[in-house]
Amino acid sequence: MTDLVRIPQRFTIDCAECDCETPEPVKTTKTHYWISTERNEPMNELIDRALYYANSSMFDKNFIGLCGSAKATLKALHKAGILNDLEIARCRREFAYPPYEMSNPKDRELLGA
Repeated sequence: MTDLVRIPQRFTIDCAECDCETPEPVKTTKTHYWISTERNEPMNELIDRALYYANSSMFDKNFIGLCGSAKATLKALHKAGILNDLEIARCRREFAYPPYEMSNPKDRELLGA
């Protein structure tokens, strides 16, 4: 069995409404989907769209909920170890997540410590 990650439904539903290929939910709750952590084309599409929508400064107030759901999706994917270093750097640059951790050698190097 593959590992699963819990992500918000709202952003994933929006992706599906735009005919974007996203990972199939393995389990569904009232507000979340559980999807496979496998890095494949649907996962890449989900991450690319989430990175785009997470920058809420580009959208008006009607999209705040969707932008927040995109950020929550990226946070969940990061905690599951799915995002690569470039995607993590973009998240930090655009919405200050994940925070730098001084216990992480990569972060110490980036901060020059």
